[in-house]
Amino acid sequence: MQKNGANVIVKIVNPTEKTYELKVDGDWKQLTGAGYEFVAPGSVSAANSMESPNIVSVQKKSVTPVNKAVTLSVAPLSAGVLTL
Repeated sequence: MQKNGANVIVKIVNPTEKTYELKVDGDWKQLTGAGYEFVAPGSVSAANSMESPNIVSVQKKSVTPVNKAVTLSVAPLSAGVLTL
């Protein structure tokens, strides 16, 4: 976890083949939203090609905090950045 002066940045990796539920609690007083950018190709052998250039691409999700916590479903075989 890092803090860049304006946000808290959480780097997330799920190397397993199962979805993982992640809950991030904090003492943030005015957290009204969060963003999650991630790559989840669904397979360790997935690759972009000329015919399919977006097999591996960045996806974005908006996350709504509830009671100063953010709950996120982390896709299998994925890596991403949660910005609070």
